[in-house]
This record gives sequence, C-alpha cells and structure tokens, in this order.
Amino acid sequence: MPPQQQFIDTTVTSKEAAATKSEFNDSSKALQVLKACEKNNRLWVSNLLQTVAANSLVNTKDCDGWSPLLWSVRHGSTTVSSSLLKAGANVNDQTHTKDSALSVAALYGNTPSGLQLLQSPNCAVNTLNCNGYSPLMYACRYNHLVFAEALIAAGATVNTHNPITGDDSLTLAARNGHQQIILMLINAGAVQFENSPGFQRTLQQAKDDEICHFLVKETRWFLRKALLMALTQGDVIESSHSMSRAQASSVGAAAAAAYKPPSAQELVFFNLHREVALYL
Repeated sequence: MPPQQQFIDTTVTSKEAAATKSEFNDSSKALQVLKACEKNNRLWVSNLLQTVAANSLVNTKDCDGWSPLLWSVRHGSTTVSSSLLKAGANVNDQTHTKDSALSVAALYGNTPSGLQLLQSPNCAVNTLNCNGYSPLMYACRYNHLVFAEALIAAGATVNTHNPITGDDSLTLAARNGHQQIILMLINAGAVQFENSPGFQRTLQQAKDDEICHFLVKETRWFLRKALLMALTQGDVIESSHSMSRAQASSVGAAAAAAYKPPSAQELVFFNLHREVALYL
C-alpha cells in the first residue's frame, strides 16, 4: 500500500538553500528540473523556471517517464506544481506505466494536489493506467472521499471496470470497508441490482458482513426512492434534486421489476406526503 502521508508546503529551509547552491550547476537544466522536483526543492525549481528555456524544461522526463509535474504531485507540493503548470507543464502527462498526475495524487493521498490539477483546463479524469486503474478507483480504494467527490464532479465515470481485474470503484470501496465512499458512489449512480452478477461480485469482495449489509441497505433505499418517485407521478420529476428524466425513468422501471412493491405503510406515507416524496 502506498504511503498516505500528506506533504505540506512550508518556507524554504536552509537545507534546500544549501542544496540549491551546491547542485545548481551539476548537470543540464533539464536534469536539474527533474532532480529539484524529485527532491521537492522549491527554491531550486523557482530559480530554474526563471530561465529563458523554462517551457522546454517542464515536460522533461526521466528514464521511468516521470516528469517534473508528476514528481511534485507525488510529494504533494502544490507550490511547485503551480509553478510548473504556469510554465506550461502538461497536466495529462503520464509515466511509462500510464499513471497520470491525477492517478499519482490519488495513489499517494495528496488531495490538495489532485484538486489543483482538476482546476486545469482539459484535465483528463478517466484515464486508465497499465494496471487498469483510474484516478477514481484509487481514490475510492484508499478512502480519499473529498478527492473522489471532486473527480466525479469533474466527470469521472463511477461504473468503469478495471479491464484486468474486473473491479469497479464500488467493489474497491467495499473490499476495503469504506462506508462513506460506498454511500457517495451509490448516490452518484453506482447502483446495481441484487440479482445482477456485478452486485453479487461486489458482495463477495466486501470486507465483512457489516459492509455487505450496508451495501444492500443503501442500494435498496436508493432504488426504492426512484421507484416511489415514479409511482407518485406516473413518471419522474425533473428538478435540481433528481437525476435526468431518462435516467430516473430507467432506474424506476428497473427497480419496479427487481424489487417488491412498496409496503402498505410506505404507500400510506407517500399518499399523505406526496410533496415530501418528490424531494427525497
């Protein structure tokens, strides 16, 4: 499991200043930029990016395909990353194993760096690395809730499956027992019916019985809401509180086919509180 430590930018230390002075002229500027970012030396990076050739330096790669931006994201140095992005660093750059900067941020738990990357135009959120994992899969696997929510808001696909292992984000969250991530994914559309092979696989992969029961309960409740909304109007309302008409109609119809009808108590409640039911 990768380290989960958050690296926080502080003022330049005397150690960084000494390294900058002694190593600034050791090699070509391209290698210096890589070395500075690998060591998370902010002063050194700042000095190098003031050169005329800054634009040609920021996308240099080492033998493993790591660029200065990828190194800065791994260290969680938002100050260095900001300087690199302003100097023209490619936000979608990848290592030789196809890990993007977003994947690196999710893998190492550097949420501030991830949120920073998502603010860049054209940041690709659904790229898969050589192991078949997306940034969202890593964020869900390692319980980075804020980062996962931001990825979904930016367009990350919640139901993408790893082409190698068959895992999706919900399965990864269930396997590791992350209830908040599970709930967030269900409400974001990662819904599977109990009799589907996908849902059965997710239950089998769940960490323990508690997570299994949580999955079933929250999935049933989400689908029950969709069904009851459909029953209330004969269709599904369009509002900022609901999914699109096409999506909700599909979910409502599937829920009606897959689950028992609402109990008498539920029907009484929704007949008496129709306005409330519309906004559940």
